[in-house]
Amino acid sequence: MSVAHLEHIAAGGNRHPSAADWDSNILAYGTGNNIAIWDPQSSENRGVKSLLSGHTDTVNSVKLFKDNFSGRTIIVSGSADKTVRIWLEGAGSSNSFVQVTCLSEHAGSVNTIAVLPEVGLLVTGAADATIKTWRLKTVKVGVSIVSSLRNHI
Repeated sequence: MSVAHLEHIAAGGNRHPSAADWDSNILAYGTGNNIAIWDPQSSENRGVKSLLSGHTDTVNSVKLFKDNFSGRTIIVSGSADKTVRIWLEGAGSSNSFVQVTCLSEHAGSVNTIAVLPEVGLLVTGAADATIKTWRLKTVKVGVSIVSSLRNHI
């Protein structure tokens, strides 16, 4: 009987300039409809540690930051599926994330994300010509919209 074991996992990145971000521990990037999590400092050097699934179209934008309340990493992702998803790092693991919310207020592909974690603001921009500002209450409580700007051409 033959035995197989995993040597390396690779996942190609999406061709969007905002589809990747990193902090001191991990790199997160869009790969198709998923987000790949890679730890470049891992002694195992086996490539992608996990894939986060939930988006139904190409991931265009990814941002990482530390939650001021819990100290855990948060990933915010925007997609051509018109949603913004927020993922919270599992306790004690930089490779395990769980989706905590899905924002679906945009009417077009979400292409850019900016975060000001020290003041609890998240800004998203989409192909529907809107920029939305969100207040991050804490990840456990949720997110509320502060303002929505629309280009009136």
